[in-house]
Formats: sequence, C-alpha cells, structure tokens
Amino acid sequence: MQIQKQFQVTGNGEPKQVVLVDTITEKTRRTLPLPAPLVTALRKHRKEQLTDQLLACPHWKGGEWGLVFCTTIGTPLDQSNVTKRCRELLEGAGLEVRRFHDLRHSTGTYLAAKGVHPRTIMEILGRPHFSTTMNTYTHVELDSIRDLYGTDEATS
Repeated sequence: MQIQKQFQVTGNGEPKQVVLVDTITEKTRRTLPLPAPLVTALRKHRKEQLTDQLLACPHWKGGEWGLVFCTTIGTPLDQSNVTKRCRELLEGAGLEVRRFHDLRHSTGTYLAAKGVHPRTIMEILGRPHFSTTMNTYTHVELDSIRDLYGTDEATS
C-alpha cells in the first residue's frame, strides 16, 4: 500500500473545501506491506465500490479523486459521518469509544505490546521522529506491566 496523499480542509468560511494534497514530509510518503486478511477485505471492498460506480454511472466522481474509501458516488467521506460510524462500530464491539484519529494511538500501543520494534512502529505510523512516536502514539497498558512482573495483580 502506498501512502502519498492526505486530505486538507481549506477556507475559513463556509463552505469549507476538501482538497487532496501531497503528504507533508518524505517520511509520511511511504509504502507498507499489508497483512493477508486486510488484502482480502480491500478486494471485497473494491468489488462493492465497482458496483457503486456502475449504479452512480453519470454521477460517479471517483475518477477525479481515486479514493479507496469514498461515498457511493466516489467523493470524499464526510468527517462527521466517519466519526459517527467509528463510534457505532466501537460500541457494537463493546470497546471504549474513541475519536477516529485516536486509532493511531491504539495501533501504536498494540504494536508496542506485541513487541514490535519501535523503529518499525515509527515507519507504520509515518512519524518522522522516534520520540514523538514513542511518547505520543504508544501508551503503557497495565497488562504489559503485569506480564513484566509475571503477576495477575498490580502491587505497589
């Protein structure tokens, strides 16, 4: 998977405009391997998107944007709708509700808990600085501390 572009909201007044721009730094432009289950899910998603394209036919705007995740007519997703759907999915899974952006923190924390090397985490998250990655995007989980001491109870 190649990450080369990002959304940017422009304009101080209404209506705000969404534009697709190059990522900020060379470090954020990167290629990442995808796990097999994700490749399978993305292929399924692509088939669904092709169906949307056929149904939207003259109204399809996907050629202008080239997005993986978009509306049924190929335009960028609305941020408030993404946030709402993320909240629904988290609640449905019995997980703590978080902002969509917080999933970056969850990813960093999960990878650290799995013993992934910090430099690898830095590459996956596209962070240019090691300290930012480790201090901002990873958090210590109580289970990790318990595993370190080989106990089921937190002791002081």
